Order: sequence, then C-alpha cells, then structure tokens
Amino acid sequence: MSTKPIRPAAANCIDLSAAALHLIAMALMLMDHLWATLLPAQEWLTCAGRLAFPIFAFMTVEGYFHTHDLKKYTLRLLLFALLSEVPFDLMYGGTWFYPVHQNVIWTLLLGLLGVHLMETVRKKQKLWVSLPVCAAVAAAGALLGTLGMTDYYGAGVLTVFAFYIFRGRKWWCLLGQVLTLYWINVVLLGGLMYPIRLFGMEFELCQQGLALLALGVAFGGDFSTMNAAIATIPRYLFTMARDGVMPSVFAKTSRFQTPHVAIITLGVLTMALIATDSLIYIASLSLFADLLYYVIGILAAWALRRRRPDLQRPYRAPLVAIGAPVSALIYLYMMTQLATNAFITGVIWCVLGLAIYIYCSRHNAKAENATPTLEQTGALDMPQDPAEIAAMDREYLVWKVIVAAACILALLLYALPYLCA
Repeated sequence: MSTKPIRPAAANCIDLSAAALHLIAMALMLMDHLWATLLPAQEWLTCAGRLAFPIFAFMTVEGYFHTHDLKKYTLRLLLFALLSEVPFDLMYGGTWFYPVHQNVIWTLLLGLLGVHLMETVRKKQKLWVSLPVCAAVAAAGALLGTLGMTDYYGAGVLTVFAFYIFRGRKWWCLLGQVLTLYWINVVLLGGLMYPIRLFGMEFELCQQGLALLALGVAFGGDFSTMNAAIATIPRYLFTMARDGVMPSVFAKTSRFQTPHVAIITLGVLTMALIATDSLIYIASLSLFADLLYYVIGILAAWALRRRRPDLQRPYRAPLVAIGAPVSALIYLYMMTQLATNAFITGVIWCVLGLAIYIYCSRHNAKAENATPTLEQTGALDMPQDPAEIAAMDREYLVWKVIVAAACILALLLYALPYLCA
C-alpha cells in the first residue's frame, strides 16, 4: 500500500498517505460492522460508519490514476472480493452462500471498470462522443450494481463515478461532489431520520446523509488533521498547566515527552460522553463548546481593536465594531437553542473551569509567560510575490461573496416560515 501523499488533480493542501486514508476508512467500516453485529444499541457507531464508503470510493478513483499496473490493481480487487464474500454471507445471511447481497468490494470493482471505460473513451473520442458514452456507462454500472445486489447497490457504483466525473479542486468540482453525493445518499438511499430543533424550528437529519462529511477528503484533507484534532486539546490543557493556570498534574509528560496525563484525562471524559449513548447530547455539547470559542475569539478581537488601535494590521476588518458584538449575540442566542441538558452541562463546565483557572492563576501563574508580540508570532509577515498577493486577494473576494450569500440565505430560510404564515 502506498505511503505517498494523495494529491488529487492539482491539489496542494492534502498531505495524507493512501495507507492512512485506508486505515481511517477501515476503522470507520469496523465501527459500522460492530453496530450491525455485536453492539446494535450503540447507534453512533453506524453514524460514524456512514463516512467509510465515500472514502473507499474516492480512493478507488485516485488508485486508478496513481496505480502503476491497472491490471494487477483490478485483479487484487477481484481477489479480495472473492475472499470476502464467504465471511460477508455468513454475517448477513448466516450461510456460506447468500446470493441476495454481495460485499462492497464488488461495488468498488464495478466502479473501477466503469471509470476505466469512461477514461479510455474520453482520451480517444471527442467531447460530443464521450458524454453520451459516459452517461451510458454510468447507467449500466448503476443497473449492474442493483441487479447484482452489491453493497449500496447502484447508488454505490454511482458514488465512484461521482468522484471520477468531478475529480479536481475547482469550485465546480467540489460543488458537483456535494450535490451528487447529496442526491445519492439522501434522495436515493435515504433511511433513518434524526429530528433536530434549532431556532425554534424542527428539521430532520438523514443518517445516510452523514456520508457527505467524508467529502472532507476531497475538500482539502480534513482527515489529515484528525491526529492534530485528537492531540491538540490535551496540549492546550498541558500548556495551561505548565503556565500555572491549570493544576500542575496536567503538565506531566512521559519519557517520550508526551502529555500523557492530559491525554488520558480527556480520553476518559470522551469515553464518558460516548457512554451517554445520546448523539443529540454529544452533538449539542460539542456545538456549545464551538460557539463559546467563537464568542471568546470575536470579543477578544474586538477588545484588542479598541485597546490597541495603533497596532499595524496586515488585513482589513470593516465594521468590526458592529459585526463583532452582533455576531457574539447571535452565537450566544444559538447556544440557548441547543438541547437543555447539554446547555446546562456546558454552563456548569464553564463555571467550574473558570473557577479552577482563577484559583490556579492566583497561586501558581508564572509571570515570565508573557503574551508574544505580533512580530514574534509572525502575524505581520506578508507575502512579497505579487502573484501570491493577487491570488490571496481573489480568494478573499470569493469567500466574502460566499459568506455574504450564506448569511442572506440563512436569514431568508429563518424568515420564510413567518412570511408564509
């Protein structure tokens, strides 16, 4: 298995090996299978498992373009499809031969063969010839997946085709992936729906729709930050303990210089959350923390702008005096719309953490740990290449338009029920 970074179609921000991606997908798939066989009460396992297949589909397409020998690559898929069929049949049908449902590797194999056929036609024929051929191949692949009763049926084969057709990092490729996978997972596959209440309105979240989260791989390697996400929070606790504003026990490190006490403590807390067996509670508590971070960051930026207006800033933030407090109030209001038990837990946790912080900072804080200057942090460093500056300006303009459009759309969606009443 390759350990080289996967960089699909001119991507320059993914730095994650194929082996790592496969391990992540296999772990997610294992969670789904544990739910299906041994732990049916732990529904969060199958929710996490929804992300596995899109990653495998993505990797199948990338494997097609990166393999040195397509024939061997195809034969390996065929071999593992055959080897996996008997255990799969035993799990699903309780018998050695269960013809009404085949394992997922057959789905990936059909997708790979279809991708090869479409790519061969695309290279040899003109656009007006290749388009109808690709449409016919997609229809045939979906039909074969359905008639062959492979895992995810024809929708699974279409998922592989979606990553091929919209392969790339241009905005229309990313939009195509989102829309296509939404249609496949929510419209075609559907399934269990979770009721969600937000802003006094009730929504339904499709469980299979969680598969769209796997697009983090295509959008820029979100899964490459998984290790950082796991390791970062304990290091916050470790750093604060080292600076004397949290109990010193969290500043202890192992012989490998790992803050093991902080990692184990937060790991135990995470397992305790999982043990609540409530996806809504866990999600609401996580959203409470995220919204609180936003409020703190917004107010801190606003306070710094008011207290130090003389600082040189390599960026512009127009109307921050209005936008910052308004945004903070909106986020605070959103926090009150979360599940009541999660909101109360979040408030208690914040009060407890603040009390510990105040106590430790008064008794243990180290005066030499001063906040670094902007020069020391590198925040004032600006690119010198005119092309890079122009690219950053274009990117800023695009995101400004997207954020403005998203805000307008959110306001319209919120106001629509009242306008139509």
